[in-house]
Amino acid sequence: MNDDQIITKLRGAAVDVPPATAATVTAVAAGGHRLRRRRQATQILGSGLAIAAVLAVGIPTLSALDGGEGLNTVTAAGDPMTKPQPGVNGAPGAGEALANEKANLGVLLKALGPDWRASDDQVGGAVVEPRAGSTAADTLPDGYAARASMMVFNTDGRSELSLDTVCKPLAEKGLVRSGCTDMPAADGKTVQYAGPVGDQAASPWSSAMYYFGRSDGSLVRIEFVARSNADEVSAGQEQRAIEWMERYKSALAEAVTDDGVMPRALATGSTPTAPRIADHDGDLFRMQQALGRNWTLYDGKLGLEPNWPEYKELPELPHGYWDAPADITTISKSAFDAACSADAGATPCEKRTTKDGSEVYVRSWADRDATSGEYVGESAAYLIREDGSVLLAEVKLHSVQETKVEDSDQVAGMRTWLTNLQARLIKAVTDPAITG
Repeated sequence: MNDDQIITKLRGAAVDVPPATAATVTAVAAGGHRLRRRRQATQILGSGLAIAAVLAVGIPTLSALDGGEGLNTVTAAGDPMTKPQPGVNGAPGAGEALANEKANLGVLLKALGPDWRASDDQVGGAVVEPRAGSTAADTLPDGYAARASMMVFNTDGRSELSLDTVCKPLAEKGLVRSGCTDMPAADGKTVQYAGPVGDQAASPWSSAMYYFGRSDGSLVRIEFVARSNADEVSAGQEQRAIEWMERYKSALAEAVTDDGVMPRALATGSTPTAPRIADHDGDLFRMQQALGRNWTLYDGKLGLEPNWPEYKELPELPHGYWDAPADITTISKSAFDAACSADAGATPCEKRTTKDGSEVYVRSWADRDATSGEYVGESAAYLIREDGSVLLAEVKLHSVQETKVEDSDQVAGMRTWLTNLQARLIKAVTDPAITG
């Protein structure tokens, strides 16, 4: 579902007590516009909670726009990511929601210090930003702005809000964030921290997440963002932004665990379990770095970013789209022999020797299924290890079509596209940090 579809649902599915007034309708529409502007302005994408955050606990600023007439929750029925979430201590009314936001602003400002102020745009939780002319603002790289936002989620056993899901490594549209690591805070509490990683193409924005699972199962999240207003930045600028963000790690870890965060945790429930980040998640993260910023890693799945430059290089389908999942794993020597055989109808592997002397085997092929009319293809790199196992990095390509396409030029275009990935797949399988 894209942003516009979510905004349409947001406008059309308001739950109002008492019945909607003209002012309420205007407020919800304005909230939709602000949501789109916020997404476009800060591009805080891929967090897994970016849009759900707004919907999960209501949008208290809408009730202020509505003159306090009782707007309670805006939600899209039937979507598990946007079902009504009443917060932790029952559904808050407009006054309570605004009081919670004010309290959480106080927590953030106490932690970050006098250089920070409440943002004029409070969409997406309690939001603070550096004061103009302050040391915090003046030490940001030129052209950069920053913000920190706090939200509280009632996880309610929902897997998409579990630490296992939100703590996985992420890469999307230039934003690159590591998987969570344990970070100690006050009173023996542990914060899950996912920090920014320098993008190989120098992204103009960086994001860090701080998560704290409370005793009743609720989850407190702080998102910390530094972003340039330019479309492109240098690697040096990006690194300076990341170093600037590092200065606030301890303060934000204290804030996310602060007992003053509202709504308060209930006495009953169970603390969200610590995330289990598998070695494979780390391998996919490093493979994404080898493939480049056109490739998205989210919730343990790696694939081509739709409508980005490399996607547009694929042959055009009249009715359908391309799917290009990628993976890196260990296979047996017998599976490698079967894949790389020169039997009739198979595409044999080619041996390549890298600069460090590693021997890698590659193969790329594409074809059209005569029965379904769909196009399929693959690009793969194999590294035979000392123990006899084989590390395989591969991209599979296939079309999803409404009607058959019969065009031999499609196959030729696919082969060219897949062959161009070989150098990056070789880089992935020869990365010594990948475990397979």
